[in-house]
Amino acid sequence: LGGPAVRVGAQGGPADAGGAATAVGGDPSGAACGQGAGGETPLRVLRVDRVINPQLSYYLEKTSRSLTIPGANRSLPPQGGYFFGADAATTAAVCRQGFDPSRWVEGQYGTGAYLTASAARAAAPHRLGSNTSILLCEAVLGSIWQLRRGEPPPADLPEGWQSLGLEQMRQRGHDSLAVPEEDELVVFSRYQAVPRYMVHFERVDL
Repeated sequence: LGGPAVRVGAQGGPADAGGAATAVGGDPSGAACGQGAGGETPLRVLRVDRVINPQLSYYLEKTSRSLTIPGANRSLPPQGGYFFGADAATTAAVCRQGFDPSRWVEGQYGTGAYLTASAARAAAPHRLGSNTSILLCEAVLGSIWQLRRGEPPPADLPEGWQSLGLEQMRQRGHDSLAVPEEDELVVFSRYQAVPRYMVHFERVDL
C-alpha cells in the first residue's frame, strides 16, 4: 500500500521535490551518538530531518489497537524510539510506505523489522553500505517476548528462532521480541513501527 511521497530537505528549508510530507527540524550541533554495546564506531550527528507521513501515523494507531495488549509499550521519539538502518533506497521507501513485509528476510529471531536502541548498531556498515542516514522510529511493542542471549528456542519451534513470524508470535500471546543483551528488537506487524526522524551522520575515528 503506497503512502504519500516523503520529502527530506536541507537545513533551513524543504527540498524541491514532488509530493510533500517531510518538514525539516534539523540541528547540526555535532552531537555524538556514542558507542553501542558492541563497541561500534561512534557517530556525529550532522542534521536531523523530521519525517511527516499522516498515512503511516494512521496505520500505526490502527495497528496499536489490534495488538495483544493494545497500545502497550509505546516508545516516542525524540526522547524514546528505536533506530533502523538500511541502504539509502530502503530508508527512503520506509519513509514513504512504511516497513514492507514482502522485503523482510528471515533473520536471527524470525521474519520482521529489526530495530535497536543503539544508533551506532543501526548504522553498522554491513547494514547501510554507503548510506549515511538512519531512521528513528516510533514503535508500539504491545506484549514483548523477552529473551536472554543464547536462549534455546522452545520445543515447538524445531527450526529455531528464525522460523518466528507474526502468526507464531500471536499464538504465543506476544507482539514483539526483545533481546536486551544484544540491543535487538523485532516487530512483526507492518505498521507497528513508523519513521519519525531521519538522522544524518558521519563516523568519528577515536
